[in-house]
Amino acid sequence: MNLVELLWQRRNDSESSPALVFGAASETFRDVANSASKLGTYLRQREMKRVAIALPNSVESVHAIYGVLWAGCTATLVNHTGSRSELLAALSDADVELLITSDSSIESWGAIDLPVLAGDGLATVLADSDLENDDHPAEVDDSSAAVIIFTSGTTGRPKGAVLSHGALADANTAISKALVGKPGPFPIGDRPKSPTLLALPLAHTGGLCSLLFALHVGRPVVLVERFRLELVLAAIAEHGADTMIVTPTMLHALATHEDPIDLGPVKIVQSTGAPLPASVKERFEKRFGLPIIQNYGQTESLHVAGWTRDELKNGTWKAGSVGRAYEGVELHVLDDEGVEVAPSEIGEICVRSAHIMSRYVGKAAEPGRHVDDDGLLHTGDLGYVDADGFLFIVDRKREVMIVGGFNVYPAEVENALLSHLDVVEAVVIGMPDDRLGELPYGVVVVKNPDLTEADLIEHCREQIAHYKCVRVVKIVDQLPHTASQKIARSDVRESLLADTTPDTSSA
Repeated sequence: MNLVELLWQRRNDSESSPALVFGAASETFRDVANSASKLGTYLRQREMKRVAIALPNSVESVHAIYGVLWAGCTATLVNHTGSRSELLAALSDADVELLITSDSSIESWGAIDLPVLAGDGLATVLADSDLENDDHPAEVDDSSAAVIIFTSGTTGRPKGAVLSHGALADANTAISKALVGKPGPFPIGDRPKSPTLLALPLAHTGGLCSLLFALHVGRPVVLVERFRLELVLAAIAEHGADTMIVTPTMLHALATHEDPIDLGPVKIVQSTGAPLPASVKERFEKRFGLPIIQNYGQTESLHVAGWTRDELKNGTWKAGSVGRAYEGVELHVLDDEGVEVAPSEIGEICVRSAHIMSRYVGKAAEPGRHVDDDGLLHTGDLGYVDADGFLFIVDRKREVMIVGGFNVYPAEVENALLSHLDVVEAVVIGMPDDRLGELPYGVVVVKNPDLTEADLIEHCREQIAHYKCVRVVKIVDQLPHTASQKIARSDVRESLLADTTPDTSSA
């Protein structure tokens, strides 16, 4: 069944209950459904199948996501702040036929050899009453691809994870059973529900899943374009949001802000997108008296583990844990030989459920996190499950950095540095940062003595999205190497932590 069939049903639930608030704009489920049906009709008339969306959080981005799904198309979600080369790679990997974006993004990227719906063109479609109809969303199988969300691969090239209509619906059911006690979906009823404040980008798994879950339970969403403290606090005060879904970076900003902050009606704070540093958690909870709820999942697996309604209500969660596996999720912790480890022993977290990804798309489909022949997704994360079934995340198996909630792989950043003609060697290491979780630090060997750290940072920003770029660059005469002449990353990391020049002796 089409994931947004529920949106068609919601249009008649209540003509006055808000579904979406963005700035001064407020829309009911009927409003959102009508706009989605217009865009869906437009796409179906043109027999589109694969559509990319590269928009900032906005009313239009919600309309676009639901409209593409309404038409039965696959929605490829792309970071609107990424570089041109990243955009083109994503469009190619997903074999996209149409790009929905903004005029400002097109101005930044330049001409795209693809039909584009942006600015006035998109506004015209969404305002065209001739496109509005009472038809149901397109019929699709549960296994049909609903969205493609890009995540980084071990080589640094982003990989597109395909998530089906059935997978996303099953994920909603799993969360609903845990948090509400029933699978849902639920009628809106006469009393409006308190809204959820959503500051995560909708092109990010956490943002998309939060939006879809709100639709599932009939809960309004207060959406902000991006996390700016004044916007978030104003939205909380004006709309009475009692749930806040944010990243550790956002929590750090709240916890360390100099001026007094009133979170007012907020009762639930959910941290997602990256591991939460203990120092940030402690600082936030001490300041606001609100516990931060952590759960676990990733783009490829969606929801894996979290907390039940009773555990949240009674305060019976375990400190440091991300909860227990949701109903319908098989959680296995395996050693390097693929053997299940004993309780409290560390291994790779592997998952089997009805809501893991179908596959990767494009040139970067292999290698990386994968689903094996037994249907088990190897997450690449290290952790353990204690005797009571609670999951604890320990570290990442690979060199992935998580910067402000986004995955960043060193190889991609190194390639950006190495594209400079004067760079001979480069290595990028993730260094701890209380605000963003980690920051990319670069250590490079150059052949031009006049080249500066600032030059290299600027060059990096021209190649890839800014959040992936090195924040600090250290120029050295040599990098340490192993006996096989590979760069000794551990030596470089230790040197950066000690703030000394890396030892160049052979390892």
